[in-house]
Amino acid sequence: MFQQLKSPFTSDPKTAEKSPDYSNQEIIPGCRIVHSVPGRIRLRIDRLSQDAAFAKRLNHLLAAETIVLSHRLNPTAASLAITYEAAGLSELDLGFRLINLLNLANSDSNLETS
Repeated sequence: MFQQLKSPFTSDPKTAEKSPDYSNQEIIPGCRIVHSVPGRIRLRIDRLSQDAAFAKRLNHLLAAETIVLSHRLNPTAASLAITYEAAGLSELDLGFRLINLLNLANSDSNLETS
């Protein structure tokens, strides 16, 4: 299920030290990684441009997440940029946290958003 979050490292010595490229990887339906470097990730989330209540719930969930240092939602562009504390956090752990937040924002229409 999380195969798209894990990309095999190449055995080519010229690129062996580089992080895997997750660009344009869909982590859940309607959500793709646009760009990622340790400590920062940009996502394209289709629903951001279509559902203001979802965007507001996601905004509140991100604000409460301990690893998130800052985030910027752009509903018009369906874009989310997150700066996070990368120390001690694997890419897989980050993926699990993001998927959990997106699922909560998708499912919990009763979250306090005021």
